[in-house]
Amino acid sequence: MFAIPPECVKKVRMDHTNGLNYLEVINREKIIDLYFTEGSSSFSETQSRESPGSAYKIEIAAIVPKDSPTNQKTMTQLEHGFWYVLAEDNNGFVRLAGNEDNQLSFSRKGGSGTGPTSGNKSEILFAGSQVTPCPFITLEDMDEL
Repeated sequence: MFAIPPECVKKVRMDHTNGLNYLEVINREKIIDLYFTEGSSSFSETQSRESPGSAYKIEIAAIVPKDSPTNQKTMTQLEHGFWYVLAEDNNGFVRLAGNEDNQLSFSRKGGSGTGPTSGNKSEILFAGSQVTPCPFITLEDMDEL
């Protein structure tokens, strides 16, 4: 999962012939690569049935292990500003959340857990709304952003 500052997104290039979308970025050093516990991420995109044509509610959540001083620095950075989020869903498809008009906000809940199996972690959430569904992005590998 990557948190991308708005100034780092150049454009989403669309190949209409093949139905593919490519994300073009600049200033890669400002992009935050988020490590999270395998199997802890979720992606949801919900449109209201009562109001066709209304915005889609986007939520991307994950658990970052080890609430620590190092992780806290990254979490504090994410709390300031709005973000595009590039995330791989549980079906192996890469989605881009956020667009030119609306990016996602970040929130987190950190703690040491309540028992021996809950662990020391931060629960993170990127959330926002946009008028179009999150596009599928073509990447050969997530680390090749």
